[in-house]
Amino acid sequence: MYAKYGSLETACIMFDKLLRHDMVTWGTMMSVNIDHGRFDEALSLYYHLEDEKLGINSVIYALAIKACIELDLPEEAQRIHVSIVECGLESNLLLGNRLINMYVRTGNLDDALVVLFQLPMRDVASWNSLIEGYIQLGLSYQAIHMFELMQLDGCTPDSVSYITMVKACSSIQDLKQGASYHLLIVKAGLDSDLYVCCTLVDMYMKCGKLDDGRKVFNNMSRHDNILWGSLIAGYIEQGRSHEALNFLEQLQREGHLSLSTMISLLIACSNIQSVEQGQRLHSLAVKYMYDDDLYFCNILIKLYTESGLLEDAQKVFDEMSKRDVVTWTELISGYIEHGHYETALLHYEQMQQESIRPNHVTFCYLLRSCTENRKLDKGIFIHSHVIECGLELNISVCNSLLNMYSICGSMEDALHLFNRLQAPDVVSWSILIRCCSQHGLIGEAFKVFEEMCLSGIELDEATYVCILQICSQRLGLEQVKDVHNLIIDEGLESNLSIGNTLVDVYAKIGNFEDAQSVFDRLSHRDVVTWNALIAAHSAHAHHQKALLLFETMQQEGVEPNEVTFVSIFKSCSDMSALSKGKKIHSLFLKKGLQLDAFSCSALIDMYMSCGSLEDAQAIFECSPVQQIAPWNALLAGYAQHNQYQLALECFEELCHGGMQPNDITHMSFLSCCSHAGQIDCGVRHFKHMRDVGINITIEHCNLVVGLLSHAALFDEAEDMLECLQFPANIVGWTSFLAACRKHGNVESGRRCFNVLSLLDKLEKTDTCYYSLMASIYKKAGMWDNAESMDDLRKSTNLWKKPAKSYIEVNDTIHEFTVADSEHDRINDISAKLKSLSLIMREDGYTPYLDSEFNHSEKLAIAFGLISQPAGTTIRVVKNLRVCDDCHDAAKAISKLELREIIIKDSYHVHRFRHGSCSCKDFR
Repeated sequence: MYAKYGSLETACIMFDKLLRHDMVTWGTMMSVNIDHGRFDEALSLYYHLEDEKLGINSVIYALAIKACIELDLPEEAQRIHVSIVECGLESNLLLGNRLINMYVRTGNLDDALVVLFQLPMRDVASWNSLIEGYIQLGLSYQAIHMFELMQLDGCTPDSVSYITMVKACSSIQDLKQGASYHLLIVKAGLDSDLYVCCTLVDMYMKCGKLDDGRKVFNNMSRHDNILWGSLIAGYIEQGRSHEALNFLEQLQREGHLSLSTMISLLIACSNIQSVEQGQRLHSLAVKYMYDDDLYFCNILIKLYTESGLLEDAQKVFDEMSKRDVVTWTELISGYIEHGHYETALLHYEQMQQESIRPNHVTFCYLLRSCTENRKLDKGIFIHSHVIECGLELNISVCNSLLNMYSICGSMEDALHLFNRLQAPDVVSWSILIRCCSQHGLIGEAFKVFEEMCLSGIELDEATYVCILQICSQRLGLEQVKDVHNLIIDEGLESNLSIGNTLVDVYAKIGNFEDAQSVFDRLSHRDVVTWNALIAAHSAHAHHQKALLLFETMQQEGVEPNEVTFVSIFKSCSDMSALSKGKKIHSLFLKKGLQLDAFSCSALIDMYMSCGSLEDAQAIFECSPVQQIAPWNALLAGYAQHNQYQLALECFEELCHGGMQPNDITHMSFLSCCSHAGQIDCGVRHFKHMRDVGINITIEHCNLVVGLLSHAALFDEAEDMLECLQFPANIVGWTSFLAACRKHGNVESGRRCFNVLSLLDKLEKTDTCYYSLMASIYKKAGMWDNAESMDDLRKSTNLWKKPAKSYIEVNDTIHEFTVADSEHDRINDISAKLKSLSLIMREDGYTPYLDSEFNHSEKLAIAFGLISQPAGTTIRVVKNLRVCDDCHDAAKAISKLELREIIIKDSYHVHRFRHGSCSCKDFR
């Protein structure tokens, strides 16, 4: 009685005063202690009985086993099991069920099964316990088999049985089996049981059958919070958060807007970034006084920070009576995500002051803040706290530290940390590979990759993508092939991301055969796949192929994006295909794509290259004002067209407008000074760059060398070249040699040629400087020297870049090479050139005999003359610099034919009118 009404102490005193204890009193005291959570006291009473060798009955044994289960003493329970067998009580149903429960709790299903089948009579509780054990261990199929045996044993399943079996179907998403249990539930008349229906709703939802789950829900005469929770959770798990939020009105009407459903709905808001609904739930939480719940507030802070409402998140945070590590981490991560790094670190300091211990997630975000902000000192400071918190072995934190040291430039610390890792994972290895690459150690990066392969770590998609990109930087085809073979062995070649990277890498290194092979084998190709191939063909001057791929991708239903158009605009630019370029520009606008800095720059470049300054300027007016790239494109275009005054005005407007010029801006302006022969302005600008601490690159220096040498200031240009600290400056010396040819400076040309010969042994470039030196000798009338130079060039077996010229006629791009004989109108072209040559000779033009009829730009011009109506502008593009003879010929033809001829070469856009060129022969 005393125990029943809560006075355990009085009950114990009364028990001790009893002169005689029977099994009922012993059992009562054991039961009382168990009811009050004093399992050890209950077990002590059992031991006393055992020591006194008193006859223990089934009730005492059952209570002792229960105490062992609660105290997690499986070995002691097994000892009691032995005593039960010795007493001949193993067939007792109460004890059997308690033993089954004990073995199930310890995961020992084999012994539980033995106990079950030793029972002469088994009830539904016996089977339910065992089946539950199988499900807890993830053995759902075995559980289903046990359920079948239960029915064969003559046991009728109850609501607990069906709840357990439907849970099993949920865990393995076996809709067919689950539906069959639903039918049995209906037959058993249990379809109105609230808990059974909750389990059915959950099962249908997990199997993706939301309509069936909703049907079960709607068939219930009443709904409680648990049933609502199952329904809403199901919609959220299936990615239908919008629909989950639609239940809010009904929840309010039925009065089931509990804290748990509010939390579920808030998670739905967070999933779809529905701030308005989240704010509405916040207001309801205040109304129902749920707004101080820790879990609810943590999700609310997450929603607000992810939506950029940092002030709202801060307000929720400040009003919370209790905060845990998740609260702090959500707020800190929100500030970091939106670039408020200092505020995040201030909150971290406050978190420490309030003695909240950071977890691994907190540290990962803090280290990310140091990484993105390039704050190595703060990263080291956070690292010391990681050690203090004992998280230096947490792999996520270690990887964040590795990444921080790598990005912040401390490779030594990164290597030291990596070498201390007990078990680096795939992310750790990938970070180290990227770290080596970022420090220019491409060979070391590949060695780390090889070590990773030998370590037994299973490589993931990101690792393969990373190493392939590294291979494309400096390593050759052999390494790419090695990685590709590994990818094939792992069966990952069909992975879209890896496949796209393979296409990109093979194409970038010029191996278009393998790039096309990978492309063709991909079962699915997205816009990235097409972009990789198109961009590479465009970059390698395979412009016709790039345009063909552009048309094919659209025929196959893949929509081009801004990146696609940038590559295509470049191809049109390089081929001076104005008509085609305008049509593609029109398509770009028709598709409603955004004119960002990159597409804008590509369009400006295309129109400039095609000689249409007006169109280029119109595009610039539509460009994103705060982006430097369009300004650079416009400046570069003015430089190509020798429009010094326009370039100067553009540069001044750029600077006065608050834009910060970058390396490319300065290159474009110096190039314009060089093209226009504005020596004083160019040199003055270069000195200004040095004075204000602008990073001087080899490209800047080479432009000044070109500026000086083309103005015949050879001593100054040569001194500058010799004083430069940049190694193997082939571009600069080649520019100097071209100026020597222009001015007929044989001696300076010879010295320059000797330098280039030495550099070429290191770099193995093409043979253009042999041709330049031969031209210098020819101009000086030194024919024997010129012939010897040509012979020397041929003996080197070095690659000579073939000259190609393009012209667009009637929306078709025509390509011409030196001494081309393949064009279907070559006879008409040759006849036109011979006719022009006779007239031009009479007008004083003297052609070079070796280029009179066979140079590609002359062939293209002649084709344009015979194919386009009189007065039409002839637009030709050449992949190399126009030679002196072709330049003179173009001037003469423009005068004779009364045509404007535009030739874009690798240096200028030459606009020929009435016998003169826009470059003013400053080439």
